[in-house]
Amino acid sequence: MELRTPRGMRDFLPEEMLFREKVIEVIRATFEAYGFPPLETPILENLEVLTAKSGEAIKKEIYAFKDKGDRDVGLRFDLTVPLARVFASNPQLPKPFKRYAISRVYRYDEPQAGRFREFWTADIDILGTNNPLADATIVAAAVEALKRLGFTNFKVKVNDRKIINSAVLKAGIRDEKTNSVIRAIDKLEKIGKAGVGKELETAGITPDQSKKLFSVLELGGNNVEKLEKAEKLLGSGPFAELKKFLTAVAGFNFLDLCEVDFTLARGFDYYTSLVFEIVSNEKKIGSLAGGGRFDNMIEQFGGGKVPAVGIGLGIERIIELMDKKDSPKTRTSVFFIPIGETTATAIELATKLRKRGTNCDMEMSGRKLGKSLAYAGKLGIEWAVIVGEKDLTKGQITLRNLYTGKEERVPIDKLVERF
Repeated sequence: MELRTPRGMRDFLPEEMLFREKVIEVIRATFEAYGFPPLETPILENLEVLTAKSGEAIKKEIYAFKDKGDRDVGLRFDLTVPLARVFASNPQLPKPFKRYAISRVYRYDEPQAGRFREFWTADIDILGTNNPLADATIVAAAVEALKRLGFTNFKVKVNDRKIINSAVLKAGIRDEKTNSVIRAIDKLEKIGKAGVGKELETAGITPDQSKKLFSVLELGGNNVEKLEKAEKLLGSGPFAELKKFLTAVAGFNFLDLCEVDFTLARGFDYYTSLVFEIVSNEKKIGSLAGGGRFDNMIEQFGGGKVPAVGIGLGIERIIELMDKKDSPKTRTSVFFIPIGETTATAIELATKLRKRGTNCDMEMSGRKLGKSLAYAGKLGIEWAVIVGEKDLTKGQITLRNLYTGKEERVPIDKLVERF
């Protein structure tokens, strides 16, 4: 029997899970501070839903199979496509519709640093408005979540796919090859400009066309003259939404973190205009967050033309970069150790503490005092309550701090007050 997990999947032991939940709770609180309520969808979706707007590259990564009713189903590869299905099938939802979702997704990808086949993502989306304030709001919430988690050295890369589309046409590339171009450009950081050139050539793009394409795309950055040059080459139209977004961002006070990057494409075919990525300046580990506008997706599911924008935070990469020295070992504060025939009293005291919100555990293996204290200390529990028969005759118990080793006698009726 193979006891290890399937490739790309992991177990999380209690200490790891406690840190993970701490990170998720910070993100959840930030999303709710921006007015996003939760939404959950099934891990399993009908395959036709998953493939409707996923793009060829993602189709290859979907965990797809037949269920016992011979239906084609698959594991969700992101949280955006299920959201589109939910919104399209619930036309009564108010607009704009906001939601957050923090959950597992699955992709049959090659496992590597910060990338797994089962992983957690934290998404926020706004559906039903094309106001750039929506775009700025979701990015602002993502930026604040990262700051609350202690991140300081990162940047927000932003682009508009309409700029890439215009650059493609300017280079003399046929419009139907745009998606192939975008998929190639999206691999720029992984395979470099030469590698992208080879992929473009494979897609039927000539070296001269590639050169013209990059002559525009490389004008990105925060240099005003370069941006103005790009606008003169392509016209003002493709830059309109990007400018409005940057104006809205200024109100959230993180414009200094933004960098315009005309090579930013994002791999999903469903993005229609603005796209963004948040990347660490300290370590090359891929994006910490990414998203953009997907204005055509709801219509694809029969829900009419609905503008939509979202961003997702990559929990795995965020956790990999975080300092875990202050990671909690346990949420249990008190460990009861009954000595002799005192179990009933220990249970009664633990019940009182739990009702007051104190997390308690109890010795239940019949170990001697020393081994019980060592066990509680190994779990990271701070306090041990030793309930001994002699102490009970005096109406007291022994309270020991497992961090300092200090011990004191406490009247039973004062124990609840101590916690």
